[in-house]
Amino acid sequence: VSALCKEGLLPDALRVLNLSKCGISEEGTKSLSRVRLPLLEELNLSGNEIGRAGVECLVRSKLPRSLKRLDLRGCDIGHRGAELLVEHAKSFASLEFLFLRGNGIRFHSEIGDLWLAFPGTKFPGLEEERFRHPYGCNPDSDPDFYDKCRAWEEAHEKEEEAFNKARNLRKMKMKEEVEKKRYDLMVFVLSTCFLLMLCWILPYIGPLVFPPIWQNLMKVSSKMLELSQFISMMQ
Repeated sequence: VSALCKEGLLPDALRVLNLSKCGISEEGTKSLSRVRLPLLEELNLSGNEIGRAGVECLVRSKLPRSLKRLDLRGCDIGHRGAELLVEHAKSFASLEFLFLRGNGIRFHSEIGDLWLAFPGTKFPGLEEERFRHPYGCNPDSDPDFYDKCRAWEEAHEKEEEAFNKARNLRKMKMKEEVEKKRYDLMVFVLSTCFLLMLCWILPYIGPLVFPPIWQNLMKVSSKMLELSQFISMMQ
């Protein structure tokens, strides 16, 4: 695209320009925005990840007011790109069809703003997918449509917030359980090590620390040993 624009290979009389899935990025959109195509009526940029920056180049470009079809399907423009289109809607006074499906435009209020900014424009795919859900009505036939959309969006945000709180609470409880199990395991390991150490050093420190008790224990153990030997001899 950059080469086409620099070499001047795009004629002034061009009416339809299809650049679908050509790997155009932000730089390509910048090059295209500098070209004067006064008679252009259809521009197809679908399947090119131009993003929000690419939309900004388009709305500030020299695209003619005679443009009737603009295809931005799957261009990853997101809700920021949609906001730019709304802000510069006057630059597309003759636009009849605006294709925006597959761009992550999710909220009803965003699509409602597009509808208001482009009153004479159709949004193929996008309007069937979003505008008729969840009310099953048409904006033209329901004067409270946009208020309902915003109310639905607020309710949806509250539900999402409640869900996130419940999920975070569950994560905290799971983390506490894991920490408790880890603590119990550490106590068990340290207790076992202490007992093993005690069994190993007790014969050495016992006579020094507890002489009378140790002597009695040794006498009892010797008596038990003699008794066991006597019983074995009797058998």
